[in-house]
Amino acid sequence: MPETEHLPGTDPIPAIDAVQRRTMTVPVAAQIIGTVGVGVAPSIGILLAGAVTDNEAWAGLARTASTLGAALLGLPLGTLAARRGRRAALAGG
Repeated sequence: MPETEHLPGTDPIPAIDAVQRRTMTVPVAAQIIGTVGVGVAPSIGILLAGAVTDNEAWAGLARTASTLGAALLGLPLGTLAARRGRRAALAGG
């Protein structure tokens, strides 16, 4: 691989910084959009359950079940992550 020649007084680092900045824009934007989706999904589920059943108690039960399910699976998945790594816990979850 030939070495890159640089003109005297030029610095290649700003070009690398620009490429890295552009490269990180997509994952950051995807993370923001995904986080908003994860935050909105339970609220939409509650509204949907309330609309389908015409009963606020059943809508609350949907949210309670979601929260309890996450709580009950959190500890075993945390233990799995500690023993076998994050990838195994994410796949198991």
